[in-house]
Amino acid sequence: MHRRKNRRFGTKSKNALIQMCAGKNAEIRVPELDRYKRTLGHVYCDGLYVNKELVKLGLAWVYRRYSKDPSMIVEETKSKTAKTRLCRLRHPHGNTGRR
Repeated sequence: MHRRKNRRFGTKSKNALIQMCAGKNAEIRVPELDRYKRTLGHVYCDGLYVNKELVKLGLAWVYRRYSKDPSMIVEETKSKTAKTRLCRLRHPHGNTGRR
């Protein structure tokens, strides 16, 4: 999942994240680092998989290079078909999620 504050929907994404996680138990699972040594985390708030929810809402893109969960691509495709939020815009890393 990728969310950038300075992007068009960054504030909406941040606000959705706050609604999903404020006052709840959060767990971040870190299976790996990317090629720049940045943490790639899966966020859960009270058991809700926040990464997937943001993708479903069209508030985050899936990085295909690192995503090992095919259901994330399915949710992104559904979001694109429905033309929700971010999916109306060009993906910042092309169709593959790569730079």
